[in-house]
Formats: sequence, C-alpha cells, structure tokens
Amino acid sequence: MVVRRKWRAWVTGLFTLVGFTLSQSASGWTLSEVEAVLMEPTQYTVTREYSEVRWLAKDALSLKSEGELTITPEGTLTWAQTEPFRQTLTFTETALTLQVEDDPAETIQKATHPEAFVLVDFMRSLMGGNLKAVEATFEVALTDKAGAWVLTLTPKASDLRRFIQTVTLRGKDSLTFVRLADPKGNLTTVNFDHPAEP
Repeated sequence: MVVRRKWRAWVTGLFTLVGFTLSQSASGWTLSEVEAVLMEPTQYTVTREYSEVRWLAKDALSLKSEGELTITPEGTLTWAQTEPFRQTLTFTETALTLQVEDDPAETIQKATHPEAFVLVDFMRSLMGGNLKAVEATFEVALTDKAGAWVLTLTPKASDLRRFIQTVTLRGKDSLTFVRLADPKGNLTTVNFDHPAEP
C-alpha cells in the first residue's frame, strides 16, 4: 500500500502533462492547431527545462524544484529533477522507473501493475498528440488569452476526480505553463522554457 501511494503521488505530480479533448472552440485557435503544437515534439527528441512549485494546503508549505523533461519519438518520457535533489522518473510503454539520487532504481511493469499505468498511458497519449485515445477522460474548455491557447480540464472519471480537480494548460507554439489543482486545495504549477531547435 505504501509503494502504491508513493507511485501515485509521483504520477499525479506529472499528471500536469496529461491528455484532453476540446469541448468548445476559442477565437484564434482550433483543435487541429493545438493538436499540431502537441504533436510537433514527437518528430525528434526534445528537452525542456522546467521550474515547479507545489503548494501543500494542509501544511501551508511551498516546495520548489527544477529540472528537465525529455521526450523521444519512441514515446519515452524522462522527468529529471535536478534541484533540490536528483530524482529521475522514466515512462515507457511497458515500464515506469523511479531513481532518487544514487539509490537503486525501482521499476513497475505494466503487465503486473496495470492500474498504475492508467495515468501514464494517458500522459503519453497527450505527448504523442493522440487526442482520440483520451477524449473520454476530460471535459475541456478552450479559450484564447492574449494570443495564447488556454485549456481548462475537468476529469470525468470518478477515480481521477478523487485527486484531480482541474488542470489548466497554456501555450502558443509550445506548451509553456501547467496548473494542477486537487480536491484538497493543493496546487502544482509548472513553467517550461521554449524547446531548443532540433
């Protein structure tokens, strides 16, 4: 049970990059245009630097971290935190691996823990621009703010609503900002730099 809670916590933190569908259009942006923005990095390996802030409502505590997110054309996602300590979380089609500092890596296989991959598969679908694979999971409003697209996601499934209230994504030619709110009042915000040219 402890292991399951730990993995759920890390996957939930990374869920700020999961999938969506659009329930309405916004002036200046269409579904196909936003889809193209999300699909573009799948053509080559992209590394994005990020800064993250997590607000824990119960403890009135703010936690800050920095690192890099790498996406490969094969669909492997690597979330490598560098500050305040080293931690690497790697997602593939069949496995989820976590390594903290120089400790031995821990791996969960999809074949033996399919429940742990519900969010993982969902996130990988988004990063691959596969909106059809995730269209039944969220209700999403698309708006235009100063020329940027803004998506507000509300989960449909009860198992997701237990720990996700809303997810907001913002971007223009790339995803630049994510905000995750959960039912307990905790908030996670992630800012990404612009991807380097391949």
